[in-house]
Amino acid sequence: MSQTSPSSSSSTFLTFFVPPVRTCAPLSRPQHGYLRCSGGGRGAGGGGSAGGGGGAGDGGGASYRAECVAGCERGYRLEGEARLTCLADSMWSGPQPRCVGKPSRTT
Repeated sequence: MSQTSPSSSSSTFLTFFVPPVRTCAPLSRPQHGYLRCSGGGRGAGGGGSAGGGGGAGDGGGASYRAECVAGCERGYRLEGEARLTCLADSMWSGPQPRCVGKPSRTT
């Protein structure tokens, strides 16, 4: 019986573990409000003031631990959490905030 011996040349392979990138879905700027994000977060409707504007990222969601702060224009009330954080399970720490009410008009 012939035996096959292992090859005399051996190769060394290094394996690197790259953890998956955790991201949360993009948040939308509340109607009649603003959304400001840091740490790679951005709302789909813009990361700046009520008029839109720049922000980190490009609509692809927010990185783990990114924080977003929402607020409303004068005369509107924020419903939901003002500050949201992207968690390790790729979910936001609360539901999408929204602005409710109508500005009062003086005549």
